[in-house]
Amino acid sequence: METSEISPVWFKSDGRQHMADILSKSAAYDKIFVLCDTNTEKFCLPYLKELFKETSTATVLAIAAGEKNKTTDQAQTIWQKLIEHGATRQSLLINLGGGMITDIGAFIATLFKRGMPYIHIPTTLLAMTDAAIGGKNAVNVLSYKNQAGTFSFPVCTYVDTAFLKTLSENELKNGFAEMLKHGIIYDKNYFMQLAENGHFTSEDAIRSSVEIKSEIVKKDKYDRAERKILNFGHTIGHALESMMAANNNEISHGVAVAAGMICESHLAVSKKMLAEPEAKKIEETIRKYFSFEFTFTCDSIRKYLWADKKNSAGQLKFSLPEKIGKCSYDISVEESSVINAINKFTIPEISNAG
Repeated sequence: METSEISPVWFKSDGRQHMADILSKSAAYDKIFVLCDTNTEKFCLPYLKELFKETSTATVLAIAAGEKNKTTDQAQTIWQKLIEHGATRQSLLINLGGGMITDIGAFIATLFKRGMPYIHIPTTLLAMTDAAIGGKNAVNVLSYKNQAGTFSFPVCTYVDTAFLKTLSENELKNGFAEMLKHGIIYDKNYFMQLAENGHFTSEDAIRSSVEIKSEIVKKDKYDRAERKILNFGHTIGHALESMMAANNNEISHGVAVAAGMICESHLAVSKKMLAEPEAKKIEETIRKYFSFEFTFTCDSIRKYLWADKKNSAGQLKFSLPEKIGKCSYDISVEESSVINAINKFTIPEISNAG
């Protein structure tokens, strides 16, 4: 029977002892492993070892950084290393990194020996506010985003905003895109606060996004209904991301989703769901903080659009806002409307203030 319970998210300010208690239960875990990429190994692992002494003797499994490494081949390599180091179903995997690491790490842990426990310690704003929250995991297949994955939940997710000090402004904006999305689909006041002050790295702002996503996930853990609203901006965003990756010209997830939200807001207007002034507010806000140094067409992303997991019965399906703060899902959209929306993004009616 499905339960509304999901794993806890703890912040350093009030949850460090909870995390320490889990790691100190030596009888619960026979070995501890830390999965990270080459960047987090250098910039974040030393701090983690200072925070929690139990991780100082953990076996470190480092992979190359970058979304292109979120593959089944990479998972196979990590599984082999886990076997070589004697990992069991009683071992613990700590995923230390951004969304790529939390995605592939959860995928690896969920399938290894039919399931080993794992903890997420997100080090990017994107992972803290979105990727590490909610129990989804996946790897890419060829250049198609998140085509193989499962639902599983970590023992806990531990958020420490000190990790954000290691990030560039562009990397921080990856997470900001998802935070704006949370406001657009669920909480107008939150969106307006972010739009007006741009203060998106505070613990309060991050907590708000975590709470919004957690509330949505609790209502629909396995993405059958309301949880689908979290896909706003991601149908076109993922297609754009996949197309760019296939052309060896990767763009960040946040920039792709930001572009997707503009396009999909135009779609909502064309479906007479969203008022034009609200779509304009969404676009103006996004272009205030994001610049887009690329162009694309429906032709260039068509095959990736049709590969989206939400599609059914030969129809393109989108999650689209009815107003800022409310979103609907499973909206069928004609391809001609997608073309028009992309054209409006490419040649915007408002200036790009990015």
